[in-house]
Amino acid sequence: MFQRQPALLELPLILVPEPLFGEPEEFIRHSPVVGAALNEWMAKAKEEDLRLSIERPLIPTSEIYIPNTPIGRRFFNIAKAIGEIPSLEIIPTNPNQAYWLKTLHYYWQAKGVLFAYKLLGVIANPIEEQGVLWRYLPETLLLDLDLDTNIDYSHFKLLVTGEPDIRNWAAAQGIPYRFNNPMALFQETQKQSFLLLWRSGPMNSELNWPSNAQQRDNISARIRLLQKNPWLSGTRLRPPYRQMEQDYLDFLKNAGWYGYWLLDLRECFDEEQFEETLISPLFFDYIKALKAAKELYVSQFEWRGGQPYKTRATNKVQRVEGVIDPLGYIHWAWA
Repeated sequence: MFQRQPALLELPLILVPEPLFGEPEEFIRHSPVVGAALNEWMAKAKEEDLRLSIERPLIPTSEIYIPNTPIGRRFFNIAKAIGEIPSLEIIPTNPNQAYWLKTLHYYWQAKGVLFAYKLLGVIANPIEEQGVLWRYLPETLLLDLDLDTNIDYSHFKLLVTGEPDIRNWAAAQGIPYRFNNPMALFQETQKQSFLLLWRSGPMNSELNWPSNAQQRDNISARIRLLQKNPWLSGTRLRPPYRQMEQDYLDFLKNAGWYGYWLLDLRECFDEEQFEETLISPLFFDYIKALKAAKELYVSQFEWRGGQPYKTRATNKVQRVEGVIDPLGYIHWAWA
């Protein structure tokens, strides 16, 4: 019999009648309400496979049961909105891009669940022992999700406190502010962040790719730019501070809401008057979360001409390809 390996999978979000929540999963699964919700979710998952031209005998799943209460519905809406981000506006150009997009979709579903948990609680910690993500995902991926959602959590707290200032900044710049609340702004920045990463990764048509050392230096430089912490002189990997600062600010000005909120709140950050502003301590927490998660900004693949490559132990760069195992899980193998 084929043994399942820990891997990302579809995470249907199921609102459960409150009297059923907390009952054994097998009991919950037999509820007609739960069955109907799961069937509806999986019908959409199959439609997405069809859109991406992914053929497989099964779609591996693990339901996330959420109480159908006001706070449970809020959890559901937040996790669902974040989990759907990779399925928006993206049209892969080859099968490997489709497999990678689906892999990222599953990662963002898990990320949405963990972020909603950190924000609201509601369910048991999904990455602790016996948690729903702990049961299915490898330990390294659980750590990545924890670090990634720590960034998201500190980002969201910054937006909650900084929203009035961001709104005023946008008005002064003549930029329409169309968000009803900080969560809507947060979700827009997440969406634009994903689109930027997709365009610079799988949609990259160049044959060259920045080295891991360059990628690590890029995030280190970005953190120092956010802190307004200059370096003394340029290096092989990094231009002088003033030049790179101007390039970074120009990038933020042209990056939509991915950049606007940072452009404004960076100006509010002042380490010398740390205790005298509401923004500075929260901005420091955001930078601290970025520092802890720097390795997440080193790409898993080298995207060259729209195809994924990895460096082998021999230092040879070789293409990889997505493969589907008999249980429907997506894995990556040397081409």
